[in-house]
Amino acid sequence: MRGTLITVEDAVESDDREMRQQARRVQKLLEKWPNRLGLTHWKIKLELSATAPRDAGDEVTFRVSFQTVTLWHYMESLITAFVPAIRDLDDDDLEEAFVHELCHVMINEMCSCDGSDNN
Repeated sequence: MRGTLITVEDAVESDDREMRQQARRVQKLLEKWPNRLGLTHWKIKLELSATAPRDAGDEVTFRVSFQTVTLWHYMESLITAFVPAIRDLDDDDLEEAFVHELCHVMINEMCSCDGSDNN
């Protein structure tokens, strides 16, 4: 993954207006949804990326709003929000995409029975 990654806490204090705005949007969701989904015992970190993910040819070929990596053995998860994609989402679509990522956290253990930690 390329670009600068910044924690949501640091992004809220950023000098970059757009980064601050998007950080506040996703921070609200992080405060709202883990409790509702029974994930309060998980350590869920949220970071923002100012750039979009790129394919092997170094081109942006699709819009990815979030990426989630989960280590269910340790009950830890890292969710990356890609600002170029989430800025185009209205609040309802952003919330739906974020909850979708939290569902990856919930079901990751079931998906990695083969020993891999891929979502």
